[in-house]
Amino acid sequence: MEAVLRCTHRALSLLVLLFSANVSADLVTGDSTLEQRNRVARTVFEYTYRLEVTNSVGNLGQVTAVVTSSSPYTVIVDGQLEFGDIAASATVSSIDTYRIRQDRTVPFDPSLLTVT
Repeated sequence: MEAVLRCTHRALSLLVLLFSANVSADLVTGDSTLEQRNRVARTVFEYTYRLEVTNSVGNLGQVTAVVTSSSPYTVIVDGQLEFGDIAASATVSSIDTYRIRQDRTVPFDPSLLTVT
């Protein structure tokens, strides 16, 4: 069971790579930190993450992002992320977190998540 959870955590970490391509060309994503993991059903788990980004250009104001999923097995419970103002070259963590619910009977596919 713990090995399965580690695999899912690694797969969710791949989501971080998707953020840099979709949020903004000016933001580089860093770590996606697991804040909480809860079992909600026999095969369904909920994961809460906080995302870190680095601003590679000038000051940016009120940076936000929205996470969506095209998979019926990966449900976005809360996909709204806020970063607030980010100074040039600063690295910040999201003010809030994003939450997904994953059916563990189906492999997690981070390519089915998008961030705008």
